[in-house]
Parts: sequence; structure tokens; C-alpha cells
Amino acid sequence: MATITQTKPLTDIEAYHAGSDFQFAHDEIPLGAPSSYSLLNDPKHLTFVFSRYKFCAKMLEGQKQVMEFGSGDGIGLPIVAKAVGHVHCVDWDPRHIESIHRRLVPHFKNVSLHNHDLNTGPTPIKVDAIYSIDVIEHVDPAKEAGFMRNLLGSLKPGGIML
Repeated sequence: MATITQTKPLTDIEAYHAGSDFQFAHDEIPLGAPSSYSLLNDPKHLTFVFSRYKFCAKMLEGQKQVMEFGSGDGIGLPIVAKAVGHVHCVDWDPRHIESIHRRLVPHFKNVSLHNHDLNTGPTPIKVDAIYSIDVIEHVDPAKEAGFMRNLLGSLKPGGIML
């Protein structure tokens, strides 16, 4: 016959700590400049941005080599990096690449960073899928066709682009 041991119920504070101490055992990660600005000035905007990254992660789940073009400060990178084999973050602003390297790369071993301007040609990297969030509206309309050709030039035949 099994013996039942009665345990004392946890106090509210003990229950809180039991459920949250693991969160405080990890490093805090600062946001990049654009996301910090959004959080302070237009916090609703971040919810829309996160939903776009969630959609991309779902659509690209299981892909081996993925490129984010126009990665900015990498706010959505963790969402996609957990769903795919490897993410190549590409941005033309070296400040974004340095920021992602400092803040996020130590936590994600399946991420590489590349500083490249798609107006000058495709990246030397060929990937299974490319996604680009909140970027095309910043491209000079006179350069859109070349930009898109260069983006497609980074995609393997039969690849996916979002």
C-alpha cells in the first residue's frame, strides 16, 4: 500500500517564485534602436511586427537555409530562428548588423550576419527561402525592379520568398 504524504500548500509568494524564478536566471536582452523607439512611442506597432514574424516562422518552418533581408535590429529574429535550420540576416546598415551581433548572436548559434546592399547585386549566399518584413516600402520606386531581381538572385531554384 502506498503512503500518501501531505505537503504544506505554498504561500502566494512561494508559488510566484516557483513559477517565475527561471525567468530571472537568464540574461536580459536590450532591444535595438528601432524597436526601443517603437516600444516607447508606438508600442502597438511592435505587436503588428511580431505577428508578421510569427507568420513567416510558420510558413518557413523546417526550411534549412533562410535569409532575412532588411533584418533591422533583429526584433523578430528569435521567432524565425527557432523555426528554421539557419538564418542569414542581411542588412545594408552596419549599425544593425553590429547591434544583432552584440545582443542576439550569443543566444542563437544558427544565425549569421551579412552587411550587403541589394541595390548593388544579389548576395553571394543562395538560400532555400527569403523573407523581408517592412522593407520594400523603403526602396526607391525607380530601383524596385533591380532590388527584386537581386533578391531573387539570392534564392535557390524552387525557393520560397515572403
